[in-house]
Amino acid sequence: MQKPEIPKNEKARLRELDAYNIIEAAKEDDFDFLTAMAAQICGTKISLITLVTVDKQYFLSHHGLEIKESSKDYSFCAHAINNPEEPFIVEDARTDVRFFDNPYTTGYPHVIFYVGIPLVNSNGFPLGSLCVIDDKPGKLDDEQLLKLKHLARQTVKLLELRRSQIELKEANEGLEQFAYVAAHDLKEPLRGITNYLSIFKKKYSERLDKKAHFYIDNAYQSAQRMKILITDILEFSMTGTVGHDPVNLNELLDAVFSNYKKENTNAPAKLTKSNLPVITGDANSLIQLFTNLIDNAIKYQPKGNIAEVIIDAEEDETNWTTICVADNGIGIAPEHQNRVFEVFKRLHADSEYPGTGIGLANCKKIVTALGGKIWYEANKPNGTIFKFTLPK
Repeated sequence: MQKPEIPKNEKARLRELDAYNIIEAAKEDDFDFLTAMAAQICGTKISLITLVTVDKQYFLSHHGLEIKESSKDYSFCAHAINNPEEPFIVEDARTDVRFFDNPYTTGYPHVIFYVGIPLVNSNGFPLGSLCVIDDKPGKLDDEQLLKLKHLARQTVKLLELRRSQIELKEANEGLEQFAYVAAHDLKEPLRGITNYLSIFKKKYSERLDKKAHFYIDNAYQSAQRMKILITDILEFSMTGTVGHDPVNLNELLDAVFSNYKKENTNAPAKLTKSNLPVITGDANSLIQLFTNLIDNAIKYQPKGNIAEVIIDAEEDETNWTTICVADNGIGIAPEHQNRVFEVFKRLHADSEYPGTGIGLANCKKIVTALGGKIWYEANKPNGTIFKFTLPK
């Protein structure tokens, strides 16, 4: 028996494989579909997606075989990755000097016929192979071999997609951590600025002319706007990890509504709800979600208008509940409706409706973390409707 050679670029190849963070990952149906198709096309009992590590081969998907890993020393796929440009074909391992006494040939799973297509990623590194195996001699025709190559390319695309998702998630987590630290560290010096401005104006008010008062007032207002922005950034950066517990929406909204009755809000509001269900979610995140939507409904009103917010639910036979939050405000212009959930997207002049453009982005982040989706609808003749799904 011949052990597989170690590729010349093995250290770099292993670093590439590690970047996919998929070894011993949870079972993924997309890969299982590919191995099932490969076995059917090639008429073999076994088909595998293997990833070759420093000392083992892991089976990302194993059709027709119960084991999930095996030794690299006996691996046919470890031979296949040494020539990544070509299929590795063994028609009868019993007559092949490299494999006739291989334990996987003489014993279970009795690898007699083997065809492996190397899984070469976009950087040119072979990660493993998509292979078909049988316990009797065999041969693939040109059409079968071509289809097996197509399936191998699809396997690589799925692996690349997973890697991109991991890198994007890590980048987002890094940015959110940076935003949290930066915003948190800005709060203290900003508090000092506003305090000193207040003291300065109070102590030296009589000595200042109108122009000086104007500058100080504008500086103070700018600091207050920055304080709101920092608070919203901190809130956004901390959103994402949510619980999945039973939540009674009726009780939760009673608590939310009571806050508006206690507080002296900028505009009067009439808040009503229908009989709402118990859903699966996170109470604190849902309070934040509903508060953001109600705050927007109250803020974005024509002058002198009384804000009306109606919250109800649409139930169907699926495992999801659709929650509707409707208001009678100024609505959202058609040209902005596809961008309402973007971070820092401001739809109105700050002098008319001050804000940071983070609230709706935070709403989307909460709903997405709970597994649902959120969207906007116009509320005729005026106003907005935000709908989002939550798991029952």
